[in-house]
Amino acid sequence: MTLLLILAALQDPDWRKENFAGPVPDRIARSPNGRIELVSILGTRRWRHADAAGSVGFSPDGKRALSAALGSAVIFWDVATGKEVGTWDNRGVSVLCAAFSPDGKRAVWLAGDGAVTVWDVEKGREIGYIVVDGGPASLAIRDGLVLVGNEDTTVMVYRVK
Repeated sequence: MTLLLILAALQDPDWRKENFAGPVPDRIARSPNGRIELVSILGTRRWRHADAAGSVGFSPDGKRALSAALGSAVIFWDVATGKEVGTWDNRGVSVLCAAFSPDGKRAVWLAGDGAVTVWDVEKGREIGYIVVDGGPASLAIRDGLVLVGNEDTTVMVYRVK
C-alpha cells in the first residue's frame, strides 16, 4: 500500500486507474497540504485535518480510516460518510506514523517523543503506552506484537493485549 501511495502522489490530480500498473484498490488516501483526500475511481472526497497529516491508513475492513498529524492529533474517520468518528490529542506531541492491527480492533501510533500508544478502536480509548529508546522511526502491528524500527538500526518487539 505504501508504494501505491507514493506512486499515486506522482500521478496527475485526476488519478485515473489506467495510470497504475497492477491491482488498484477502490480508494486511496493521501495528504496534500494538511488535508486528507480519499480518492476513488469515481471522484475525490476531502477530509480536513488541522495539521499536516504525516500518516494515513485504512482499517482492514475498509470501513474506518485514521490520520495522524504532525501537530499531535489522531483522527478516526468513517470512510462511507467522511465524518470524523473520534479524535485523540497525543499529549501535544507530533505523531510520526500510525497503523491498524490486522483484525481492526487496535490502532497504534508512534510519537516524536518515542512513545507508542495502543488504542482500542471499538471502545475509543487508550489501552497501552510504551516508551521506546533508540530513536523510533516506524512501526507495525500484527498478532499481538508491535514492531518499532529505530534510527539506531535496531528493531524492538513488544507484546500487546
